[in-house]
Amino acid sequence: MKRSQARALAISGLALTLAATVDGVLAEPPRDASGALSEQVAAPATQRHEEVLRSWQDHVKIDGRDQPRFVEIVFDYELGVARRRVYAAQDQLISDEVLAGQPRATTAEIAEAFDTVRRDPELGQMARSVNAIFDGGFLLREAAGELCGPPARCVQVYILSESGHEEHRRPIVDLNPRGRIVYRDYPPSATD
Repeated sequence: MKRSQARALAISGLALTLAATVDGVLAEPPRDASGALSEQVAAPATQRHEEVLRSWQDHVKIDGRDQPRFVEIVFDYELGVARRRVYAAQDQLISDEVLAGQPRATTAEIAEAFDTVRRDPELGQMARSVNAIFDGGFLLREAAGELCGPPARCVQVYILSESGHEEHRRPIVDLNPRGRIVYRDYPPSATD
């Protein structure tokens, strides 16, 4: 994917997320006339491979001259690794390195995790019944072989009381594959 295409996708994803945010609280997903989630929201998302999480323009001095650079932090959902890619002018790749750990979740990824929980029949109904608010967005990384071990990208969602003072549940959503709830309430009890 060309840098310009990736940048456009990242900007459109941010715009969609911002459009879904009202006064800092993620808005309820759109519903049809019957009150059911619209097909656009309810349809399962397709598997993704790489996504630009963050990007920015930078400048470096080379032989006393200011040279523009474009930097991307990309997450490879197949491998479960983040990469930093640096480009010069005309989309010329200068470096591509694997980063240690995972960068924090983006606003779009957090919104996706919240929507996954809202679409879940049990958790969504429970959240609506208590007028819950959603918080979270922290990543959960576990050892290899566990549900949130590599290559998972797990986001914690807090289902809180309307006042925000009581935690009802803490589901964990793996964004790889998109929208899979791996823990319905974390940490799991010994009987799970």
